[in-house]
Amino acid sequence: MQPTRTRRRRSAPHARPGAHTLLAALLTLSPLIPSPVSHAQVLQDRKPAPIEVPELAPSITRLLEQSYLTPEQARDLRLHHGIWRDEDLDSPALRARAALTTARFWDDSLHSPEADPLDRAEALIERGDPAAALPLLDNSTTLRAARLRAQALFDLGNAADASRSLDRVAAQMADQQITLADEMAEGVRALLLRARMKGPWRDAQQDYRTITTLLARARDELDRLAWSPRLAEAELLNSKDNRREARQAAIETLRLNPSCAAAWRLLGHMSVDQFDFQTSESIAARLDQLAGKIASEDTALSPWAAEIRARAQLRQRDAAGAIEILTPALDAHPTMRSLLALRAAAAAASFDPADTDARLASFDALSNATPLSSLALYEVGRTLSDNRQYELSDVFLRRAVEREPHWAEPLIERGLMLAQAGRDVEALDTLRAAKTLDPFNVAVDNSTKLLTELLTYQRFESEHFIVRCKPGRDTILAREMLPALEAMHARVCAPDNGGIDFKPPVKTTIDLMPNHEWFSVRITGMPGLHTMAAATGPIIAMESPSDGPGHLVGPYDWLRVVRHEYTHTVTLARTNNRIPHWFTEAAAVYLEDAPRDTRTVALLANAYAADQLFDLDAINIAFVRPRKPTDRSQAYAQGHWMYQYIVERFGDRAPLDLMDHYAKGTPEEAAFRTVLGLSRADFFTAFKQWAGEQLIAWGARLPPGTPDARSLIEQAASPAHSPAQAIELALEAHPNHPELLAIAVEAALRERRGIPDPSMTDLLERAAAARPMDDAPHRALARIYLTAQPANDPAEDIEARAIPHLEWLDAREVHSPAYAAELARLYAERGDHARAHDKALRVVRIAPYDADSRETAARIAIVAKDYNAARHQLEALIAIEPDRELHKKRLAALETLAKND
Repeated sequence: MQPTRTRRRRSAPHARPGAHTLLAALLTLSPLIPSPVSHAQVLQDRKPAPIEVPELAPSITRLLEQSYLTPEQARDLRLHHGIWRDEDLDSPALRARAALTTARFWDDSLHSPEADPLDRAEALIERGDPAAALPLLDNSTTLRAARLRAQALFDLGNAADASRSLDRVAAQMADQQITLADEMAEGVRALLLRARMKGPWRDAQQDYRTITTLLARARDELDRLAWSPRLAEAELLNSKDNRREARQAAIETLRLNPSCAAAWRLLGHMSVDQFDFQTSESIAARLDQLAGKIASEDTALSPWAAEIRARAQLRQRDAAGAIEILTPALDAHPTMRSLLALRAAAAAASFDPADTDARLASFDALSNATPLSSLALYEVGRTLSDNRQYELSDVFLRRAVEREPHWAEPLIERGLMLAQAGRDVEALDTLRAAKTLDPFNVAVDNSTKLLTELLTYQRFESEHFIVRCKPGRDTILAREMLPALEAMHARVCAPDNGGIDFKPPVKTTIDLMPNHEWFSVRITGMPGLHTMAAATGPIIAMESPSDGPGHLVGPYDWLRVVRHEYTHTVTLARTNNRIPHWFTEAAAVYLEDAPRDTRTVALLANAYAADQLFDLDAINIAFVRPRKPTDRSQAYAQGHWMYQYIVERFGDRAPLDLMDHYAKGTPEEAAFRTVLGLSRADFFTAFKQWAGEQLIAWGARLPPGTPDARSLIEQAASPAHSPAQAIELALEAHPNHPELLAIAVEAALRERRGIPDPSMTDLLERAAAARPMDDAPHRALARIYLTAQPANDPAEDIEARAIPHLEWLDAREVHSPAYAAELARLYAERGDHARAHDKALRVVRIAPYDADSRETAARIAIVAKDYNAARHQLEALIAIEPDRELHKKRLAALETLAKND
């Protein structure tokens, strides 16, 4: 998925064109952005804040304060609840228990004969040595021993013995009264492994209810302070994609044992799945800290921390970053299965099929017999799906399902992958099959409902697109989209003028989702995606551009947003998804065909002034591993800037030739040398020189040798002059100095409490000319001209002077139709019906469900005698407000007018 950059500022309320209050909110001036050169700030690398550890349950504190506890009992309680003191770990057995809790599986104590054999066995299984674990389990008849024995046998490929061990657990759970909460939790984990290996032992729904009942009994009746039942519950709920309740159960676990690495690990994986990478990194740091806890080290290299970090990089399509993390972890833990599975996935994400096959074979070789685990196949298929390699993903997920037909995860992942690939019928069949194994999975339930609903959606089709929407008011927009989409296709796929010169092999489907929740489910299977449109290859999903409950950003320019996503569809298809992250984003922003806004220019100017522009390695890292809050925004903006430089210096074909090399697997360095005749380093040097010249042209950087505004003001100042007079004197000597003009405008506005007046017109016009990328002069001038008193000379049209400034602002606006609405009014009043109509349609495009916008468009069309356009807008009004008879009357009147004209 290539998420569109979310812009969450809210638009001004819509009002009827003609009311100057329409623009009040947007034209109210905040202080100008400071001059980038004189106020550039180098932001320090920002590490994620330490994760907040849940507060220890007060009941544990009260228990430890009881006077009847012997020192040994108090020590055992502290150890059990993860709050031990250094002096508590005075034997290998006690140290081994702490090491297992914190996932320090390699600790010397876990090799000691004095340690509990079950603790030693569990550590061996986690390290990837199940054969060595089995002899340690021979003398125990506990449910924990049975569960560990079955896990070891499963890892070794011994299906028959693993099955018998699990059957004995099931019989014990059914026939015996379990009185220990920890044993009950172990029995439940064994039953879950049995379901994965053999399927439901009765019925999937009944089995789930039985398990939740057992966990509730362990948690609420057997021992309210036991943390292991809550951990088992969290793992169970997470496997059902029930994130909210899974997180709650994991937090409850940590309130009873803040050192429980397994609970932290679970929360880390959940954060990665929700694309919350700052939290996942904080949790990984916590796991490193726990791994060093009993060795008096600040941190240690936790394999579970490496697992979370690597998974985060794979989710962000940074295979190299994942490999960098996994390599030292596997050097330390070469047989740990979870790490090996992720390493195979990283090889697949690197488009290295030979290495992928070799690593899958190495994973399977850990079994003494026919391998039972499809974990590595699953991770490879899942990662390939994230990288939009849907056909190849299907190969590995099918193999995973064939190997473990009773494990729901690969089947679920395949269903979600097929949905992203646009194979909805297959996806629905697959998810229905998954539901028989896992009837309570939230993602399956969400996606099954959505795909079933999609089958009822209305379809509108053109040469290159299919638009689908829920019957109802969204059909208004869906019908309107096709002509605009075809024009967009012609632009994006054109062989010249910066187009990609490529047509996707299949029609692109645009799913117009009725609200943000359904949009998120369409993309990820779960609600909560923080953007309003995204492409998954042949599918582009977009949230309906509407206000109200259930919508993330309200109205927005859907065509600009979809053009960005469609460019991803085209570039990824042309390169078979083998394209640097920065380059596909750069092409998508370039083909939005929208000028940079002031904030983007300031961001680029600040980065240039601070020598913080990204080189061609750093820019990719900035997308996936941002170290400053501005890194991702800068990566989008700078990538676009570099793409523009390539087009302007090397021609329209240069980016396309680079894409063709990327598609062949040519490394970027070699591609640059072949196409551009430059190394990447030389390209970056040349780009920076060009970028500096652009900043000067934009008034965002002073020409070399030009004194800055601060020094000029200081030179002009004297004890007799106020600061405002010093600024005025400096500006008299340097009337077109961009920094001085910005400071003068800011000072004048501060003096007028932010409200510009006509006396500022000359200053603002000069500022607009000297700083052509600064929105502040345009906002101020538009406000002055729109609120000015009518001139004495009727021929002097003061209000019309606002038009170029409103056009400047409208070209950069994504969310508000206010500028376009005001322009439509101004053009209509001056008889420019064509421009008025164009602006009215832009208003409707941004706010398609706003009745006032539709009414305005209809009125302008009628004045222009474009009765078909007026008819369309009135029919849309009837659909938007079906209870208003006035719209039907207007339509009838229009038909009469058209007939008589």
